[in-house]
Amino acid sequence: MISLERLKIELKKRAHFDFKDEDIDNNIKILAVGDSWFDYPLVSDIVDHLREMKYAVYKKSKIGNTLEDIVFGTKYSFSYKNKGQTQLKETIKAIEENNPRFIIFSAGGNDIVGEQMQLFLNHKKSGLPLVRHDVLDYLANTTIKNAIEYFYLELIKIKPDIEFITHGYDYGFPSGKSFHGIVGPWILPTMAMKGITDFETQREIIVIIVDKFNTLLAELENKHENFHHIDIRNMFTDEILWHNEIHLKTEGYLKVARKFHEKIIQILKYNPVEKFSA
Repeated sequence: MISLERLKIELKKRAHFDFKDEDIDNNIKILAVGDSWFDYPLVSDIVDHLREMKYAVYKKSKIGNTLEDIVFGTKYSFSYKNKGQTQLKETIKAIEENNPRFIIFSAGGNDIVGEQMQLFLNHKKSGLPLVRHDVLDYLANTTIKNAIEYFYLELIKIKPDIEFITHGYDYGFPSGKSFHGIVGPWILPTMAMKGITDFETQREIIVIIVDKFNTLLAELENKHENFHHIDIRNMFTDEILWHNEIHLKTEGYLKVARKFHEKIIQILKYNPVEKFSA
């Protein structure tokens, strides 16, 4: 039996070969840019499932990627000179050289959960509202929204007919689970620092954050013709579906991949891949 990691490698080889093949229908060519939802070890992630559906997905995604790094570039040299918009340039190059019809985008989660939550949460003992809505609004509706829109507009300059599909997130659980003890947890520690220990209150805050993020994506979808938002809220209401606080299990990522597939069919008005089991 082939191992999951070996399968991932084989799928990547085939997909990257097809992506660069000039004779392959561009409607099955997808450029995937983003974070761990497109690059998750030990689990079949969204990209893996789309490749199994026979899409030619070329991945420019890295686990742990932040939106700011993807769009503007946060890496710097030993002499403290910013290395520039490296990932954006690589994305543009992949579009120019291979002419994909779709770009799928997964980013923003790492910019809003984790230690950053300290910025918009007050301590329970303070007597203040637990959520500093002014700070959260600025982070979501100015900083994050600006970065996503900037990225989209830069790509549209290169290929005006490219279809840009991104997803929101669902309401994760403050379980304290990490990625195999290597990284995370992302939510429960910050909640604990702020004295927020009641599970229902923790979940209410998560709902506020996730709704805010999905709302800004929906606003961009309404503003730009080729911008598409996939809303997955309330798809994963059972904690057993989650690998940890912010990542899904294989079955969950398959459901999200199918949402991307359905959106592609909606855009094209036909199914571009011949072999797909719904």
